[in-house]
Order: sequence, then structure tokens, then C-alpha cells
Amino acid sequence: MIDRESSLQAFHQAIDIVGGQSAFGRLIGRSQSTVWDWVDRKKLLPPEYVLTIEAATGISKHELRPDIYPIDLSPAPASEAVSPASNSGGANIPDGRTSSFPDANLDPVEASQTVAGGEAARSDDDPGRAADTAPIGKAAA
Repeated sequence: MIDRESSLQAFHQAIDIVGGQSAFGRLIGRSQSTVWDWVDRKKLLPPEYVLTIEAATGISKHELRPDIYPIDLSPAPASEAVSPASNSGGANIPDGRTSSFPDANLDPVEASQTVAGGEAARSDDDPGRAADTAPIGKAAA
């Protein structure tokens, strides 16, 4: 069971940290009146904004929405452990398999920002395009 009051308190603290409801709304792309409505109706922070607010304020996603991001302090059972010898550089999956994707244990936002080697590859002529893609109609050099 989640502690709703603690989650609401963390939400209000996040609003204060960023400088109020207007600043909070700008941060997540919503209006101040929408933020006010959430506060007035004692709504929890919508899930799609939790990671953005965590990054901007330092308030843990576990505090903001423990129903979505619970803290699991229990150790994994021995039957779920993967031996280092069977791990080929991929991420451990709880049932003992290993993913061939090294970033499989990252949350979706972190994984989408990571390319081979941990850094995003960029083309010199277009900073927004990955280096290994060519513009439409042109062959890669």
C-alpha cells in the first residue's frame, strides 16, 4: 500500500523546488492551471512526468510515485542469480537469462539516450542525426 500523503508531500516539494506551479508546468509542458488542478484535487503526479521531475529536482521517483516505482529492498533469491561466467556482457534478466542488449536493465529513458559505448554517436554535418544514417536519397559515405 502506498503512503498517499508522503507522495503528495513529495509532489508539493517538487513544485517548490522548481519555483512554483508556473515553473513546474513549463518544465513538463503543461499549464499552471493544470498543475493547480492536480494540487487542488490532491492528485498524485501523473506517471509520465515522474522521471523528468526526479531529474530536475532530485526527489526520488520512489518518493513521488511509490505505487509505480516501489523500493525493493529484498535480495534476489539464489535461484534467480546469474553466474558471471554465463553473462556475455549483456544485462541480467531476473529468470536467469542474459539479454544481448547491454542496456536492457536501464529504464526506457536512459536506454533511449544511450548508444554503443555509452555515448550518442552524432554526424558532423547534422548534430541531430546519428552518424551511421544517411539523408534520404543519399548513400552513406
